[in-house]
Parts: sequence; C-alpha cells; structure tokens
Amino acid sequence: MKFTNDDIVQINLANYKILDKLKDRRLDGDFEESRAFKSLVLSIKEKGILVPLIFAKVNDNTLEVISGRRRLRAVNVINSMEGCAKITTVPAQIINSDMPLYSRYLVAFDENRLRSELSDFAQVEALFSAIFLHLNKYSKEDYFSDSYSDARKNIEFNNLFFQIKGMKNKKEKNLNKEEAEILTSINYVSKQVALPPEKVISSILSYKLIQEEKILIVDYGLSTKQIYRLKKDDELSEKFSKLCKLLLFRALINLNFYQNARAIAKDFGLKLSTFYEIPDIDNEYNENVIKNDYDQKQILKFGNALIEKVVEILLQELELKKEAKKNSEVNIMRKKLNAFAKSASKEKLEALMKYMEKLSKE
Repeated sequence: MKFTNDDIVQINLANYKILDKLKDRRLDGDFEESRAFKSLVLSIKEKGILVPLIFAKVNDNTLEVISGRRRLRAVNVINSMEGCAKITTVPAQIINSDMPLYSRYLVAFDENRLRSELSDFAQVEALFSAIFLHLNKYSKEDYFSDSYSDARKNIEFNNLFFQIKGMKNKKEKNLNKEEAEILTSINYVSKQVALPPEKVISSILSYKLIQEEKILIVDYGLSTKQIYRLKKDDELSEKFSKLCKLLLFRALINLNFYQNARAIAKDFGLKLSTFYEIPDIDNEYNENVIKNDYDQKQILKFGNALIEKVVEILLQELELKKEAKKNSEVNIMRKKLNAFAKSASKEKLEALMKYMEKLSKE
C-alpha cells in the first residue's frame, strides 16, 4: 500500500467533501446501536482517534473514504453531543491520486479483513468493486462524475454479478470473450489479495448482495443474516426472489408491471386492493386513472406497504422453519435419551441426573 507520504497527516474535515462509493457499512444494519460502536464513541471521546483513517484523493476539495467509516460516524456523533469538545481534525493517510481505482478497493478489502465486526457481506463489496473496476477501466473523472449515478453503477454491478453466476459451472475453454475477460480480472484481483480464484468466486456468489437485497436491508429492515437464510432455503429462496422482483413491479408504471405485481401478491395470498387505494385495482389496470389521479410518490407509498407485508410473511415463515428444526432436534435428542434410559445401568443414570442438575444451576 503506497501513500503520498509515510507520515500521518491531520486533516480538517470541514475543508473537504467526503464521498463514500463503497457504502459497505450500510449492509450491517443499524451498527450505531451496537455495543462495539458505542464503545468506539466512548474511546474516541476519551482518547481521540488512535488508528488513522484512509482516504483517496478525488480532487483538491474532495476525498473518498477507504477505511474509517465507523470512526467518521463516531466523530459526527460526538460533535452532536452537548458539552463535548468538537473534533475538527482527524489523523489520516492519503492514497496517491495516481493509484488505479481498483487498487483503492484492494486497500479497502485488506483493511476490512482486519475488522472482525464487519460481516462477510460488507467485506465482499470491496472485493467485487476491485474486480468491476479492473474489468471496466473507468477513469477517476468518469467514476466520480455526477453523470455516473448510483443507479447506473448498481445496474452494472448487478449485470456483472449475474455474469459471474452464469460462469460458475463452465469450464474455462467454454467461456465466451466477455466471460474470459471477467475471469482475467478475477484472477488478477485474487492474486493481489492472496486468495484462490475459486475462493473469490465462491465468496461473491455467497455474499455479494444485488441492489434489491441492499434496498431490503436499508429501507425495510431485513438483516444480512435473514437474507442469507432466505436464499439458502430451497422453499423460501423462490419466494424471496419474487420479493426482489416486486420491488421493481410495485411502481405499476405499465400493464406489465401491474400484472407481475398482482401475480406475486397473489402468490403470497394478498390482494393489491389491500394496499393500493385505487378503484378496481384487483381486476384491471386503468392507465388513465393511475397516471392522472395519482402521482408516483403515492403509488410507491402503496407499494411499500405491500413490500412490508411480504417481508413480514417471509420472516414469519423463516421463524416457523427455525422453530420446526429446533423442535425436530429436541425430539431426536429426547428419543436418544429415552433409549439410553432403557438400556443404561442404575449407576450411569444417577451420573446423568447429577450432570443434568449441575447444568440446570449454571
């Protein structure tokens, strides 16, 4: 990792616009409520920032945060506290402006690997970003320009993810030209982070979140753990896939969106009329009524209520499966204990009873 200089510099946060292209911390839910974050706030309040933040220079007035999002947030929390001394400067290292974009995210990934509190979902974001930027060769000016929106990036990220997913069971000799280029970038990044390419691909397929899944975390309160369990369950994974599609179709912008939203709602035992306050919405798509009498914010508000209900249904089903598995394990253990009780000697049963009494007191 090469910086503009080896010394730690003090930067005044008020002098810079701070960008966060990675946004990986959002994937771990409301981390500000965690015990670890509250301890961090207390530590910085008492001792200051001990570990320098890492930034990459975008221009003279703008920095991109590479490592230190929690510390930055902790500073904001402290500065909002009444009676606390304001923190205006932070120790930092600034990455060379000529470092390739993909290398910045390799730095982020290396730093994230040291963070035990950061989930696999958050860690893989930096790894995936490095592959994406090594493959696409965006210039710094293009990548940080206003025209390169988050929406555009998310579409391109989703496309790359599904391309990698489609390559999973293909032999290298059977890859098309575009897939071969993707594999070249994966191999390069794998070498830089000292991981086998197979491990990198496996991590991406297991933990890379598509945009719809990120929305479910940020806007609807699902956790990465819940999403992981939903995707891994053979029965619920199909329903979860429908939920992700419903995020798009809920806008009802045309007949196709309406038909898909109605079909998915029906799959969950729901009617659109329960959520959309639109005349005869269960039976027909009246484009004139929808576009003339309702604005898009109203339609999305109705749709969001539908999404919230589907999320509630899926989480209930997930919990029922968890309880069923738990009960099944208890029943298996009970049968084993009954079999043991029938065949064990008196001495062994007495020893078992003493052990169980000891456990109950702990």
